[in-house]
Amino acid sequence: MNNTKWEELRIAMLGLDRAPLWRTRDVENRYESCWDGDWLHHIKQGGYNTIEWVEIAAANPEQLRAINSAGTTECAGRAHGCRV
Repeated sequence: MNNTKWEELRIAMLGLDRAPLWRTRDVENRYESCWDGDWLHHIKQGGYNTIEWVEIAAANPEQLRAINSAGTTECAGRAHGCRV
């Protein structure tokens, strides 16, 4: 995804009542970050240029529906979240 799409995802997750946990993988060194819940600052530290994917963990079915309704990604068929 491009920087605009990552930013749209970040803003959509900030808009949820209970933002889900997330982690990323770096495209350059394959590092997978620890699970984090800070969508405001942490996900955009260092920019979006080296993000290969963002994995979003839904805590419950209601949160999964909220992630899907955010309109930035579709987690259909995944019980506990999705990878974007």
